[in-house]
Amino acid sequence: MLLNLYTTEKYALKFAKEFVEEKEATWVSGSSPLPCNFAAWDKNGDDHVDLEEFSSVAYPNVKEGDLALAFQSTDTDENQQISKSELHKAEIMFGIC
Repeated sequence: MLLNLYTTEKYALKFAKEFVEEKEATWVSGSSPLPCNFAAWDKNGDDHVDLEEFSSVAYPNVKEGDLALAFQSTDTDENQQISKSELHKAEIMFGIC
């Protein structure tokens, strides 16, 4: 079970990295920097960022058609919420914070 979880997480991280590298030129427009402060993402203060919160902060830096994919690649445990740890490990944040 532990090996399977490790393999799944390793695959998810590899996919996220490859996805970002592939989309980097068109995914993030760079119109303004994304905030490093988790509270700026967590609008309702529940210690998690849902798709609506993510989209409200990431757009227009992340193109509208790519918001769901960017969210999914950041939500590494696939629980439909992004934790502070997941956000700070996210490919979308590399080089920003």
